[in-house]
Amino acid sequence: MVWINSCPQGLVPLVFKEEIIKIIHVPHTPLLVILTSIGVYVYDQYTLLPLVSHIRNQDSINQHGHNVNIKTKHVSVNTALLQKLNSVNFFVQTNQNYLILYHCSINYTTSLFEVSNSKNDEVIQTGLPLSVTSQKFTFTKFVKSATRSIIQGNQDISINLENIEHFNNGAIEDELGNFQIENAKLSIFKILKIGIGLNRYWLKQNSHNLIVFNNKNERNNSIIEESESISPSIPEENCFQIVNMQSFKNEVFHLADYSWYESGEDSKIIYINYNVFKNYFIFLNAKGQLWYFKFDVHDDHVIPKGHLLTTFPGEDLRQSTFKFAFNPQSNLLLLQLGIEVKLYKVNHDTFEFVKHIDVNISHNTKLIWSSCGNFFIILDKQSSKWTLFTKFGSISFNTNELLKELDENYEHNRDFLRASDIIITPNSNGLNILSEDKKTLYYVNLLKVNDNACFYDNEYISIIQNNRSLVKFPLLPKFKRILSRLENYNGNSNKSLKSVNGIFNMSRNESNQIALSYGEHLALSTPLTTDGNDINHVLWFNFRNYYLDSLNIVHQFWYNDYLIIVNRKQGQEYDTEEDSNAQTNDDKHLVDEIIIFDTSVTKYGAGGGDIKFDNDLMLWKYDFKTTLIDIQPVKFNDKVTHLVLITDDYRLIIIELNNSRTIAKTTSSSNLQNPTTQRSYKIFIGVNKTIHLSSIKHRFAIKDIIKTSMIDKRHFIFLLGSGDIYLLKNQSTTGSFANPVDAVKPSNMYDLIRIGTGIEFFKFKSIKFDNDKQVNYIYLFNGDSLLVYEINDLISNSYDKENELVLNDNGEGIEDIHHENHHTEPDPIRIDIDNYQPLILDSIISDDFSSLKSIDLIGLEHAVINKISSGMLIMKSKVSHKLVLNNFMEYDLIHKSNDKNELIQSFKKFQSFKNYSYCLELLLFKYLTRDEETKNTLKKLITLIELTKDPASVYINCLRKIEVGYWDNFFTVLDTTPVKFMTRLIESENVEDCYNYLIVYLNFKKEGDEDETTELDFVLNSNDEEIILKIMKMLDKSQKWDWCFELCRFIKLLQPSGDLLRLIKEGLQ
Repeated sequence: MVWINSCPQGLVPLVFKEEIIKIIHVPHTPLLVILTSIGVYVYDQYTLLPLVSHIRNQDSINQHGHNVNIKTKHVSVNTALLQKLNSVNFFVQTNQNYLILYHCSINYTTSLFEVSNSKNDEVIQTGLPLSVTSQKFTFTKFVKSATRSIIQGNQDISINLENIEHFNNGAIEDELGNFQIENAKLSIFKILKIGIGLNRYWLKQNSHNLIVFNNKNERNNSIIEESESISPSIPEENCFQIVNMQSFKNEVFHLADYSWYESGEDSKIIYINYNVFKNYFIFLNAKGQLWYFKFDVHDDHVIPKGHLLTTFPGEDLRQSTFKFAFNPQSNLLLLQLGIEVKLYKVNHDTFEFVKHIDVNISHNTKLIWSSCGNFFIILDKQSSKWTLFTKFGSISFNTNELLKELDENYEHNRDFLRASDIIITPNSNGLNILSEDKKTLYYVNLLKVNDNACFYDNEYISIIQNNRSLVKFPLLPKFKRILSRLENYNGNSNKSLKSVNGIFNMSRNESNQIALSYGEHLALSTPLTTDGNDINHVLWFNFRNYYLDSLNIVHQFWYNDYLIIVNRKQGQEYDTEEDSNAQTNDDKHLVDEIIIFDTSVTKYGAGGGDIKFDNDLMLWKYDFKTTLIDIQPVKFNDKVTHLVLITDDYRLIIIELNNSRTIAKTTSSSNLQNPTTQRSYKIFIGVNKTIHLSSIKHRFAIKDIIKTSMIDKRHFIFLLGSGDIYLLKNQSTTGSFANPVDAVKPSNMYDLIRIGTGIEFFKFKSIKFDNDKQVNYIYLFNGDSLLVYEINDLISNSYDKENELVLNDNGEGIEDIHHENHHTEPDPIRIDIDNYQPLILDSIISDDFSSLKSIDLIGLEHAVINKISSGMLIMKSKVSHKLVLNNFMEYDLIHKSNDKNELIQSFKKFQSFKNYSYCLELLLFKYLTRDEETKNTLKKLITLIELTKDPASVYINCLRKIEVGYWDNFFTVLDTTPVKFMTRLIESENVEDCYNYLIVYLNFKKEGDEDETTELDFVLNSNDEEIILKIMKMLDKSQKWDWCFELCRFIKLLQPSGDLLRLIKEGLQ
């Protein structure tokens, strides 16, 4: 999930005379490029400072046309080492079918710190500011510098235990936290004329191929340099041209020449887009048909192949807006059709609807996915308003709603709320926003969160303290630098060390220690204090690797005081000698190894002891001769944790970690039969089970798994990047980790079941209720609602509707002998979110710690403060709570309370919660204001309320909050009248209920008599006067003087004559 963290942190004015056409980031460089109609301007994307520019002269513009588009090619690098490209090419399209190729070189060894006056070219500064470079020389500083150089060498961090807030570390912050501004050069090196005409063009990643598409065929079937002649045109539609930009060989393709595409009157392509991440095209023709096709290579020949995905019937798509955007990390696709936006899932031969995105837009919009694939932005270019969505459509930030809340006075601090263009930074941690008037470029910081509820941005780590507030801790300087320079997308060619991916990870253990990792960098903190209101100081240990081979940490997590990392390295062993000889050093396959560190001593690092975090703390390491698709720890109890691994060769492996297991210790052969002593493992590590998934890899994309978990040591949950969530259900009656059996007879059989789509995350929660019953839940977030399932119900009632094959341990598919035809599908507790970003489902303890208060959903929401006096707009995220105990109670009321005994069990289950009565009020309000179909549920709810100690207070509090028109429904269900109910309250001698209901009673009576009398003619009858006198005496007896006064004021309004007040006075004397 992601949130806007604050108002813009940086901005730069843009003073171009010509119109700004487009803004792009250049992958694996620090460059941000702005294209105008006649020029290319290169900026540093971190500081938004200009680096270099090129403006075309008038002759070039007249001959080749104005700029209309710019693109650059993606080249994969080793992002684990933060590798950058030294040179890149820009491909600029003009309106006269020319491609102008720019070459940009970047020198990372020198920094540009020159500042000059733009008016007269006067050089103001040629180097670093004096405050940085001019330091007074002292002998002490000389000795410290020499000692540090001798002991630490050239390592980035010069101290082992780094206190980042200490003044002695100011130099470290300058060295690693500040930015270098690289020197760049820009020039044109080639101008190409596209023979078939230039409508759309794309650059294939990690390739020299340029793909051109045109429906007009304005020229010929060749690509020529500017000096060459032009051949006659050929009037063909749906024309593609592939150009090798290294040899300039080209080939032209017409879809009409291939049998798989139906050519005809309405076969013309009206919209096409290329998925540069997965290397395929999707296009829409005039018939409303959506096609999938790609260029396959066979024996050095390129052959277009495609097939029909779906058809959009009943719409003239030529007159409607149609566009889509591809998710970089999964097979999701955002599609705009008219003024609607929908999310689809695209596979090779399927096009599956996922959900409708709730957004109000015009026809002129821009759809923008983040490079991490976890959020997207929809920019309405007509209104210049934009909305930030999570992966499956939950609104995180909406400028339209925010502008409605603010006053209409124009202020410059709101310019970023209206944009003409937006791009998301390559690290997905920020936004570059071009203002509506295209005069200012802003940088807005984003706040992100991981599975451990640890928040981070480019500067700070934030932790939720006591479920109430966010506490910030500054990041290590080197990780600030890493976060600013990492890139989430590195192409699909990452199977070798040349293009291996670096992954940023942050984890937190039960002692509140935080571990950070990226590539070879690893650091862990001393414990944080998040209990009470205390906030302690955080110190960091940086890992020292004394081995020759560097690390590439792709995953890390904790098991008690042990830090476990997954290191991706180059494989050294092969099955056969031929495999070894067939691969070069650069192309050797990658393997993941698990490394366990004993980091228990680091908990006491704040005490000042001599503690080192290095290879000496390593306990164990092992690799599985392949990479891991996913690895997740599943806690069984305080001593035992299981690691669930999915390997790249389709194995599911369960590893047990146990620090309480013992073994027999013998001293001689005579003691073998009767061991007398026990020896404890420091940590026991063993493989419990291996399941082969090869036979079901065609049923779901195993390599798309992003999270795995295990239930009851028998069943498994898989969440895919596409949002599909699967249950691998164990259908055997014995436990998954039972004693070994004959290998010929598998001990377990599994059924693969899809239990949800469009899921962003899932988590587990155990809640102990008043009846001493602990219920285990799993909750899933789909962007609109939180779906909460009882795990036992989910496991027992889930079944596969499409397949009747099950999987055994050896990966063999066999007939499902346990399949039943009649199932009750699991029905979840559905909690509507309403654009609230949920994080944790938790039981809230009362302030006195004596009992449970409620069940709440904890999340983040935006707080916006507009200080008119100072002209400041303040935006921040704050922790908020959403009461969901009433949702749990409602679920039991509808699904589990069919008779009086079950209602009593439900009452016992929830009665210990302090918010129980209030939740009953909410449910009563909900069902009183609904239609007749819920009358049965309302009657069960009334029965449940009658089981409480004071049911009348629940009724009265609800009646005070609803309109008078619903009161008749209440008294009808309760089978009573207002007068009888009042009599019941007086007999109970509950003075508070009587007083509160009297106000309701008199209002109800007054509203009922409105048709017959006016307000001035309203008269209390003798029965009403008697009731009021009784209640007034009860108030007098209980010494509720303030209530007496308020009641008298109300009676004065009802009866201005004062007769009843005199009777009250006489009755109290």
